[in-house]
Amino acid sequence: MNNDNVKGLVKKGLGTAESAFGNVTNDAYTEGKGEANKLAGSAQNVFGNVEDKVYNMADKLRGFANNASEDISNLSEKVNKEIHEKPVKSSIIALGIGFLLGALLIR
Repeated sequence: MNNDNVKGLVKKGLGTAESAFGNVTNDAYTEGKGEANKLAGSAQNVFGNVEDKVYNMADKLRGFANNASEDISNLSEKVNKEIHEKPVKSSIIALGIGFLLGALLIR
């Protein structure tokens, strides 16, 4: 629950009271103003809910990006280690990949 949720709930509650007061006193203007404040409070509360969902999604995306970055870093370290431990095998693999790419690009 964020600031907009609280403000929206308060505004909705005050609008309900204002509308009831207008109804009791037969004051259509006060009753209508209360209904408008109830609606505005509900809208602000919904906005707060959407805002919370967006922040939660952004946090999840940040976590996903951090995990992907760590995975890429780990893979890079493994490849680098493999190249240094087995340079001949790595060179042959690189030559084969280069040959295949060259053959595909010529067509």
